Amino acid sequence: MNKKLLLFFFLLPVFVGAQNLVPNPSFEDTISCYIDIDSVKFWHNPTGYSPDYFNSHMQSILPYSDFKVPLNLYGYQTAKTGVGYVGIITAFIGANDREYIQSELLDTLIAGQKYFVSFYVCIPDSSPYSSNDIGAFFSDTAISSSNFLYLPYNPQVSNNSFSNPIDIFNSWILVKDSFIASGGEKYITIGNFKNDVNTDTINFNYNSLIQPFGYSYIDDIRVSVSDSISNGIQSVTNSSVMVFNTPEGNLFISSLESPLELTRIFNISGELIYSKIEKQITDYIDTDNFSSGLYFLIIKTNQTTIHEKIIVIK
Repeated sequence: MNKKLLLFFFLLPVFVGAQNLVPNPSFEDTISCYIDIDSVKFWHNPTGYSPDYFNSHMQSILPYSDFKVPLNLYGYQTAKTGVGYVGIITAFIGANDREYIQSELLDTLIAGQKYFVSFYVCIPDSSPYSSNDIGAFFSDTAISSSNFLYLPYNPQVSNNSFSNPIDIFNSWILVKDSFIASGGEKYITIGNFKNDVNTDTINFNYNSLIQPFGYSYIDDIRVSVSDSISNGIQSVTNSSVMVFNTPEGNLFISSLESPLELTRIFNISGELIYSKIEKQITDYIDTDNFSSGLYFLIIKTNQTTIHEKIIVIK
């Protein structure tokens, strides 16, 4: 029996040693639950615009309800992983305006090394246009601009509009490519780096009564020396608490109803290796310092207590 089938049989989520160089790749770890990218840990906005942040735990009163998951200002879409994703303008016809998201990688890229890059894009049903031209630019320093205009850089990774058209509403489309690093690259910036003339767009809903823009949700960003983009096995513990491993191999816990009150992890010898007693909606646990093996997870809310087994593989 192969490992994946065995784990599924025992309903154990698997947490693989972190290989993804992108921190917080599915935007689950937040500084504050607000409506822009600067509320997401390790990510920021490099231009004068303001990329949006969507999360299922946004407040239910306006204007925050416009930025909830799955139903928000731009349409209805569940997250590819977890409960959050970001949204950017990838085209603004006639203005050359763009939005970008940027993060510092966990390690500097090595010269001559091949890196595999992937992320998911979704076109919400209210977007008048779709832009096929979205890519990732890697640089040794952070790039920035004080205006709204497109950044005229040549991304090492770009979507191929012929083999991978982004032309379907409300569906996560994988953008995937690879490149050889020059060495020293430390930052990743994602967006459309072409001007209006050279941007390949698809007209979905545009009419003269709305602004001619293209908008994309983004989730699950990965940079790795491995071509694997598997997120492991996700496990919904019950109707009130969700537990799963993130794309970088860590543990994410989300309470769907009442807040978490206690989270603890014990190793197989019964030693307490993680404990948090705090009222919160989510908990993000870095497993980098965990050794390979079996662990026992306890989660408590005021409504339920969850006992779960997890396996760390490195």
